[in-house]
Amino acid sequence: MSESSSEIFSPPARVSEGAHFPDMKSYQELYRKSIEDPDAFWGEQARENINWNHDFFQVCDSDMAEGMVAWFVGGKL
Repeated sequence: MSESSSEIFSPPARVSEGAHFPDMKSYQELYRKSIEDPDAFWGEQARENINWNHDFFQVCDSDMAEGMVAWFVGGKL
């Protein structure tokens, strides 16, 4: 068996139908969004996939020089 293979094996249709990413194109689109606008991407993911008692007003507040990072500021679960 070769260490480097360029073969791609697609999953069976029954697996793709229930998958979060049914195909590579949908994965690449979501990945592109996450890189181009991470605050919008993570805000959308958080609102779609987490039940918030109180919505957040800021996705990420960070100061790397101070080593401070806060996610979903103002949100309550």
